[in-house]
Amino acid sequence: METVIAEHKSDDVIESEEPISDAVYQSMVDSAKASETTYTAEEYIEQNPNGNNTTSHRPPTNPALGKEAIKDNGYRCSIDTVHNTFLKPDGTKYMEVHHLIPLNQQKNFQYKLDTKANIVPLCPNCHRMIHYGRFEDVEEILKELYSDRIPALKQSGMNISFEDLLSFYM
Repeated sequence: METVIAEHKSDDVIESEEPISDAVYQSMVDSAKASETTYTAEEYIEQNPNGNNTTSHRPPTNPALGKEAIKDNGYRCSIDTVHNTFLKPDGTKYMEVHHLIPLNQQKNFQYKLDTKANIVPLCPNCHRMIHYGRFEDVEEILKELYSDRIPALKQSGMNISFEDLLSFYM
């Protein structure tokens, strides 16, 4: 939560919960214990099928999967392994995780998007660029990430074309 507070001034207007939920999720990933998982398809079960009041449109996530993805990638950015970031108190490089197929698209997929195959470790700069950068820069990075992950995505039940993935970022 400190991250959220530090990033926003008291007079800022936050127009969606995405920046808040992302900051909270990144904090949870950072403090999670890595688990050992494989690329398997896991059916998604709607947590709120009747549409009862909820404050978030984000499906449930397991921060330990993000921590494991970061660890498996050697605490390096998936875009460029030499991207610098700061060191955390435990001496490891700070990394964030990004769901290649955005979680807000879960309704369009039978299998869980919160799976190791869909989680990409990124340096904070690359992560912000994917969310807030120029479309032509984002497209180039997505193409590289997508081509690297096609086999794992398919193994996890996510058959998606690059064009469909790109449409989620428009």
